[in-house]
Amino acid sequence: MDDKKKAIRNFIREKGRSYSAEEREQMSREIIDKLLADGDLAESKEILVFHPLKDEPDLVPLYPKLRERGQKLWLPRIIGVDIEICCYESEDDLHEGAFHIMEPAGEPLDEKEWSRIDTVVVPGMAFDRHNTRVGRGKGYYDRLLSKMPPVKKIGVCFPYQRMPSLPCEDHDVKVDKVVS
Repeated sequence: MDDKKKAIRNFIREKGRSYSAEEREQMSREIIDKLLADGDLAESKEILVFHPLKDEPDLVPLYPKLRERGQKLWLPRIIGVDIEICCYESEDDLHEGAFHIMEPAGEPLDEKEWSRIDTVVVPGMAFDRHNTRVGRGKGYYDRLLSKMPPVKKIGVCFPYQRMPSLPCEDHDVKVDKVVS
């Protein structure tokens, strides 16, 4: 199974190299527009988002718009093999963390408080029509999502990261919908 997922990751990375920075920026803007129009996201009071790597949709311009709607935002912070959830105020509060991902510096939300979060916006290397997700292979989001109380999970990816079907293991956590 790992070999299949590794091949999918390599395929997606290679496919992504054929798009210019301008094309990825345009696709990111379209994803942001779809997220702003999404009813589940609009109804959410507290949302766990992610700070993008260079090959992921750049959702950072979305964050001030969500905050203007009165929604509280959280970002993940990698600690060892787990993810902590920390408050996001602005880009000024971030520093480079694990894997060169920008992370918040503040105190993490206690796991007993994770039920406050209504929606998790989930990155992925690929998603299929059954909402199966292939991540980067370290299992961070699968572990996080399996520990969280029931929450809406919105996968986010570029259109070229959509696949007809993906392998799924028992520990893989599916999302509720995918926006691309």
